[in-house]
Amino acid sequence: MDYDAIIIGAGMSGLAAGVRLTCFDKRVCIVERHEQFGGLNSFYRLDGRQF
Repeated sequence: MDYDAIIIGAGMSGLAAGVRLTCFDKRVCIVERHEQFGGLNSFYRLDGRQF
């Protein structure tokens, strides 16, 4: 599949860039290494604590 842009990281900036590019009819692929999108706006649990 061909993309006009590949965005590395699905944090707030990556997601915003992807949305903005799709407004201009660009095909976008967003790559994220973690299971959840959101970057520092997300949370995780470790040893019963939420971070």
